Amino acid sequence: MRLSDDPRLTTLTRLGQRLPGIGNAEAAALEVVRAMAPLGLAGAVATIHADVAVIVAINVPSELGLRLPASLATRLVGMRIPLEGVDAFRHPVHLRSAYHGPAGAVATLRSLNSASDLTQFLPSPGDEGAVISVPVMSRDRVSAVVAAWGPGVSDEMVPTIEAAAAMLAAAWAPDRQPDVERFPTLTPARPNARLRRVLDSLLMDNSIAAAVQPIIRLHDRSVIGYEALARFPPRAQVRTPDELFASASSLNMQDRVDLACLRAALAEAPKLGEADLFVNVLIGTLLDRAGMAALNDAVREAGVDPRSVVLEFSEREPVTDLARLQRIAAEVRAGGFRIAVDDAGAGHASMRVIAELRPEFIKVDRSLIHAVDSDRARRALVVALLSFSGHIGARLIAEGIETEAEREMLSTLGVMFGQGWLPGMPVLTAALDGHDRVEVVDAAWFARQHVSRTREILQPDTAGPGDAPSLRAAAPPSLRGRGLPRALSAAALALQNEHDPVRIVGVMAELMLGVVPVSEMAIFAADYETHRMVPMYATGTDRDELLADSFSLDAGLTGWAFARGRPENVPDTSKHPLARQVPGTPVVDESLLLIPLVAGEHKLGIINCWRLGLGQFSDREVEAASLFAHIAAAAWRNAQLYSELLSAAMTDPLTRLYNSRWLRDTGERDLLRAAREGKPLSLLLIDLDHFKRVNDGGGHAAGDLVLQRVAARLRSTVRGMDAVVRLGGEEFVALLQDCDADGAAVVAEAVRVAVRDIALPEGCGLPRLTASIGIAAYPEHAGDLEPLIAAADRAMYVAKQGGRDRITRAAAPADTSTIVNLRKRRRRRPAATRPVVLRVE
Repeated sequence: MRLSDDPRLTTLTRLGQRLPGIGNAEAAALEVVRAMAPLGLAGAVATIHADVAVIVAINVPSELGLRLPASLATRLVGMRIPLEGVDAFRHPVHLRSAYHGPAGAVATLRSLNSASDLTQFLPSPGDEGAVISVPVMSRDRVSAVVAAWGPGVSDEMVPTIEAAAAMLAAAWAPDRQPDVERFPTLTPARPNARLRRVLDSLLMDNSIAAAVQPIIRLHDRSVIGYEALARFPPRAQVRTPDELFASASSLNMQDRVDLACLRAALAEAPKLGEADLFVNVLIGTLLDRAGMAALNDAVREAGVDPRSVVLEFSEREPVTDLARLQRIAAEVRAGGFRIAVDDAGAGHASMRVIAELRPEFIKVDRSLIHAVDSDRARRALVVALLSFSGHIGARLIAEGIETEAEREMLSTLGVMFGQGWLPGMPVLTAALDGHDRVEVVDAAWFARQHVSRTREILQPDTAGPGDAPSLRAAAPPSLRGRGLPRALSAAALALQNEHDPVRIVGVMAELMLGVVPVSEMAIFAADYETHRMVPMYATGTDRDELLADSFSLDAGLTGWAFARGRPENVPDTSKHPLARQVPGTPVVDESLLLIPLVAGEHKLGIINCWRLGLGQFSDREVEAASLFAHIAAAAWRNAQLYSELLSAAMTDPLTRLYNSRWLRDTGERDLLRAAREGKPLSLLLIDLDHFKRVNDGGGHAAGDLVLQRVAARLRSTVRGMDAVVRLGGEEFVALLQDCDADGAAVVAEAVRVAVRDIALPEGCGLPRLTASIGIAAYPEHAGDLEPLIAAADRAMYVAKQGGRDRITRAAAPADTSTIVNLRKRRRRRPAATRPVVLRVE
């Protein structure tokens, strides 16, 4: 058989032609399953949401003579199927590889369709045929599964289904996910009376148990606690916790189910040793007086110390009575419990609710943690939540950690705690029907775990919601009875959670007001290039004057204290011989506390604190300020280093221009923004002519000097909103925002002239430096970054062949467009279609 006659190749060719033009994920999935029919296959595509697969497309060709009629197969669309209940789904998701074997789905499908005529068309468990199922990978996570079954199933067919899944992956971009929310939560519908009997039997038989999953410190993997997870013998209508609560909600039984799960969780507490117990509780249960009473009764009956229990507030509905929730939170804390907010970043776990509750822990939803090591947007969200949690005194717990790369990235970002498959799978303390794959452990297992306690470190904040620190009347923590060590611990936590060297100054100021309340404050950064103190933050009546006051590093009382590198208490600023008046401020009787910020050998800046009146700062406050300064300076220095590392990863060390990694990360985003706003974007590819002669004649030192001069000239030639990138060697890219091809030609001419004016070192082998420049514009020449670079690259080579020292505009895109790899670029001859050459005399 000729290769062109192979139906597998024909199918993949068809998909390769049709899928790129389909912008809807569900339509793309349907195209894939329909394409399987000529191969003798029925097919389905399921999108993966947490531990559930949702069927979004299915095709059962009638000519295959399969047991399930095509007319009924479409009724499976929208069905939510537990991953653990179907081998063909569980294997590709957990192992991220293709599966070929029995589907292992009959029992689950029968339970989900017990009230449907579909059941008569399902085979018995022993008669299930073979199925091929393949994961669809999107951003390093399994976002969907493609399944195929029928007479055409064979080992030889697996690569074909894998190729189809790879083609489908592009349709599962974050902004093109299937809209599964339009499907009902429980499908198909079940009679309420029968469902109620199922739930009643679970409750009356005490069938609900709890598995526990460890929550660890990411840096040393010690256990801080265990989250209790509801488990029960699967019933015909209810197999997963999500279905249990959805069913309970539909029957108005959620309070009873929630309390049953709570009691099961508390029964595990005595087995956990020093570790805390994290228990999910519905906010609706706590808002009910009877629910609160039942909670307290359950804790007493279990003999559990409330201080060892963290209640995870779960919002299945938006909170409408926030004031009442705050009162409940205060009552819960008064009873000794601590609070965590579950699913931050998803669902109804709003930032406002979290800010008002001020929980001790914030649990970040797994949807933000998946592929956090490779997804910049997710990393940015995690960093934002870290900063937010630091402001309210909470600690972040990352949920759903599955890979070592995710754990390492989260640790690098400053996340302290996490849970998921990688830190530890859920375990049971007694065998449970239907959960044979879950490990059963005993007391000795818990005793072997290294535990790090948190309950003495994190205590409830007694401040009311919305309370702000007073600049004059508030007392420092040491005077409020909370203890200086605890205040400093909280400050360290908040500062460590902020990685931006500018934003951390504001966090520092807010925390300083809690340690030593003042009338006015200013924070200055030391700029060693200009030898000046630069104001970064100020508060009080003279705020504007302080922010306008930049002065020499050694000027006045500030310079004196900065040089000494230790806190200085000046009881009367008017009497000190080094005092200088801040321009525009009145002369008043005031005390000044100067707190240099020194991290190791690095003097970073200084905090100046004023109080009205003479001798207003005590020795104890000076001591507190000194301790705070050590913590603040270390955190500020770490933030600076973090910023420098990010900058180093995105810049070329020789020219200090952006590098190709920055272009890959930012260029696509700029193109998306241009598309969203309907604006053009242009790219110049600039290649220095005969640059090898510079290196050969003057040596690499001369070549490096010329490249640095070119970089400086390019930066000064383009606009501030544009970006210049060193692509590699003597090649540069200018990314021009809101600029079409005609505008880019103007900029390119200015660049060409600017390069000609650069002075060359003696003996470098060139009389004058020139450049050949290719122009490509979005959307005229390409819609994606690499094809846009390729178009500019081809245009640049036409300029080279036309005599160099000239500008060439790319031709209209051709089917044979070459994609240029940003890591290793290869020179190629221009395409047959000649671009327009702009001859420059």
